[in-house]
Amino acid sequence: AGVLSKWMADEKVVRDQLSKVYRDLDAKSLLQSDNLLSMSTVLRAALSKMQAIHDHVSQVITAVGEAESSMYQWAYNVTSKVNYHTTQIVT
Repeated sequence: AGVLSKWMADEKVVRDQLSKVYRDLDAKSLLQSDNLLSMSTVLRAALSKMQAIHDHVSQVITAVGEAESSMYQWAYNVTSKVNYHTTQIVT
């Protein structure tokens, strides 16, 4: 009877220890899950900001390209007019 009581007491100690390990692991798992969720939120926000920056840069590049085209068109028109007037004066 004494041996059986000791085994039962030891079994309860082991069960209690396993329950504590399970609770600790569960708490750590929940903490990691919260950390991953926070990291995911931060990464999603960063990606959104990067996309907005990319969109803005694309708009700026497009505007610069259009301004450059307009400048070349203006220079061409001025050159054409100068050439025309020069031809009129010479002839």
